[in-house]
Amino acid sequence: MKAQSQRYALVVACAIACTVLSGSGPKAQTGTASAPPQQQPPAFRTAINFVQVDVYPTKDGTIVEGLSAKDFQVLEDGKPQAVESFEFIRIEPNTPEAMRRDPNTQDEGNRLAADPRNRVFVLFLDHYHASLSGSRSIIQPVVAMLNRLLTAGDLFGVATAVMRPRDLILGRQTTTIEDQLTRNWTWGLQSGAIALDPEEQELVKCYGQAVAVEISERLREEKTIRSLMDWVGYLGRLREARKAMIVFGIGWNLYRPDLGRLNVLLDLNHFASRPLVGVTQAGTLSTTPGDPAMASWTKCGEMASRAFQVDDERKFRDLIDEANRYNVAFYPVNVDGLSLGGRADTLRTLAENTDGVISNTNDFSAALRRVSDDVSAYYLMGYSSTNTRQDGTFRKIEVKTTSPGLRVKARRGYFAPTPETRSMSNAPPKSEAASAVALALTTLSRLRPSAELFTYGVPTPTELAVVVELPGSAVIDSPWSRGADVQISPGAPAAPVTARIEAGQRSVLVRLPKPEGPGPYRLTVRLTGSGTALTERMEIAESRSTVVGEPLIFRATPAAQSPLRPAADAQFYRTERLHVEWPILLPIDQRTARLLGRDGRALAVPVNLTERDQAGQRVIAADLNLAPLAPGDYVVELVVGAGASEARRYLPLRVR
Repeated sequence: MKAQSQRYALVVACAIACTVLSGSGPKAQTGTASAPPQQQPPAFRTAINFVQVDVYPTKDGTIVEGLSAKDFQVLEDGKPQAVESFEFIRIEPNTPEAMRRDPNTQDEGNRLAADPRNRVFVLFLDHYHASLSGSRSIIQPVVAMLNRLLTAGDLFGVATAVMRPRDLILGRQTTTIEDQLTRNWTWGLQSGAIALDPEEQELVKCYGQAVAVEISERLREEKTIRSLMDWVGYLGRLREARKAMIVFGIGWNLYRPDLGRLNVLLDLNHFASRPLVGVTQAGTLSTTPGDPAMASWTKCGEMASRAFQVDDERKFRDLIDEANRYNVAFYPVNVDGLSLGGRADTLRTLAENTDGVISNTNDFSAALRRVSDDVSAYYLMGYSSTNTRQDGTFRKIEVKTTSPGLRVKARRGYFAPTPETRSMSNAPPKSEAASAVALALTTLSRLRPSAELFTYGVPTPTELAVVVELPGSAVIDSPWSRGADVQISPGAPAAPVTARIEAGQRSVLVRLPKPEGPGPYRLTVRLTGSGTALTERMEIAESRSTVVGEPLIFRATPAAQSPLRPAADAQFYRTERLHVEWPILLPIDQRTARLLGRDGRALAVPVNLTERDQAGQRVIAADLNLAPLAPGDYVVELVVGAGASEARRYLPLRVR
């Protein structure tokens, strides 16, 4: 019954989020009221270095009106900027629902959201961290807030941790959400002892109920924070102006890695010594893989390893940083009402560090009115950045006021454009696949055919995997034909790691301990042999992947049994076979791969996918025979899904 309750609650959460705004389709306007005439908005420049900043100056919690551009100073990376456009925007609430027209399509809603004069609100239902009583108590206050808050230009959407951000539907009418929240009020799952879903129930067979709950709570929290990170990135790409994300939950524990606890579980001799034998719930041994009562030690070990290596405290800090980069303000609402310390402190920290407001009170109506008041008036100013470099870097914005006693909240920065940004802005729209392919192919444009050495590296949770590769011609007639000694230096205090490229080979895969601290990791690679030396410096960025990790690339002959040789050079011959391995970070339930041309169109050349264990890590492997291809540039597209999460990875290669 608990598993059924869990599945029902997940379905409810998805139903609220996915059908609340799209289930009834476009709605016709009703009634005789007509929208009041709107003032013609001022024209804004659209130069690629023109930046718009939304500013919220307050005194005693109330927006201060009557200010002018002279009352503000705008700094970009510490350098003053000249304000060229300036206006005060006052949002008058209580627009009748009949005057709020839903967008006809998802694309139309996204285009409307890009306008800085239209506010955007996203309601995030944290069903993993909300009680049943809390999920019921907030129904009427939420609907009342939206009806009081929304104007004819505002948009709102509903999100959960099991939704893909790209499925967000933005709307303006609240009739459907009220109906859905009333009928499906049981979206909160945190009610005493948590109910485990079928996958989590497998942990009970291995470790018992208490440990299964302990592991599941860690995995659920990591999934929630990762989902919030995905939503922040999506909303940041959707629009530059402020986005208000209202999170309904009770907060998080912010679990840290606990390798000691993990080792205790793995040292029970279940995971290591009996991979093919399970213990049924009756206490007897089973060797039947399909036995539903059999404990899967491999799967339990994988889930435990993930759970006790999570660092949600670090991910929470990353979430705050990303929210500030993408101008997302969090407005947490504690659905359990007034509470102090513990989980509630994380909600307060999230609000205070993203310029939002914490609603930690038993009066939900008053709490949501605070959200409404906080975003009902602001100044919108614009300037042309004095930094005209198109380098794609993040630039910090700071807004100061000359008026004493004011607290200023404002957009904290933006990402500078790149040459690709400019060319893409002037080009006709491309499909999603074509745009991703074009971005992936930029890597190949930096290839140096005359390079003497190629390096490539990927991070894992515990190590760095580095491939060092010589050009193909180097193993035939060069100082390297007899092999080479490899030394990789991560810098003090870590000691260099050595390896060897054997005679007749051109590459070696070296694994070294991951340096302490966050990436990027800067390494020095030195090759010596036959009186010759080469030195190459490389940088490995920290991975933000969630479903599959960064790939390792290999080359081989078309024969299935031919040995795989690690590759750092993205150039291949038609006589070779490409082999790619992505580490699987979450249990995946769907996987497809295809070969794309430069225009993003799929080619009729099969990409074969398999899954296997590689040195204790589950990987998904792709194999591509290059013989049918003409010389040119191509991209391998991998699409994998893990429940509601989906990842698309694009790997470029050049065939000669």
